[in-house]
Amino acid sequence: MSFNVLFRGLVCHLTKEKVAVFLDVEKHELRLVVRESDIVGKPSFESDQVHAVDPDEKNPPPRKSFKIAGGTLRIEGVTDKQLTRKEDFTDRVPSLRKASSCNKLRPEIKKRRVAAGAIAGYLELPGGEFSVRHYFPEQALFLGDKPQCIARVVQLALKTNGKNITIRNGSKKITVKPDAEVSFVNVDDKPTMAQPNLHFHHYYHAIYSGCGMGSSPIPPAEPKRCDLEQPGQVFPGSDCSNSQEP
Repeated sequence: MSFNVLFRGLVCHLTKEKVAVFLDVEKHELRLVVRESDIVGKPSFESDQVHAVDPDEKNPPPRKSFKIAGGTLRIEGVTDKQLTRKEDFTDRVPSLRKASSCNKLRPEIKKRRVAAGAIAGYLELPGGEFSVRHYFPEQALFLGDKPQCIARVVQLALKTNGKNITIRNGSKKITVKPDAEVSFVNVDDKPTMAQPNLHFHHYYHAIYSGCGMGSSPIPPAEPKRCDLEQPGQVFPGSDCSNSQEP
């Protein structure tokens, strides 16, 4: 049985540190989105409807959106201990280290502290397998001069023993079914017509100390569709891709 965690927007996966870092960027709203039918008991996180409804989705299941910024979230009830990456994650989630000369992490990351204008919170990664669920429909230039497909939604699949799963930050928690699928979304909830990845530069400021800017995914001169794009529901918002470090 698999408990799936999806990530969309400004999230950096530090695979060696085994933590996901949620960026604190103006107009971006960080939420944990869960189907109402997957919730067990009464969650203690405050909820609203930000990112919970996609106007383009037909007959969407009722969802709740939980405010989870601040502090460190932990997932309880999964059996995975080792964190692995499928090839699509390694190749299609932009690596900050490969695209810059940055190598010194912010001291706040080691101590799991938030930083205004940089870091909104953390999710400890207990293990599991990273892969790509969806891609941006258009290819982008990132490293080199060859356009490539870039991940839009990242998945972390976690094995369970059939017992309920709890996501906790101190005394606040939400419990869900062992085969639930939840989504961490950190995007602008009032999008404007613009190219995706315009906010990618925020990663270098949020993740590293004393480092300049690195590369960002940009559209090629001649747009080219991504032939890996998979149909399926994604949440509204002007997107930026996830990133990984190293």
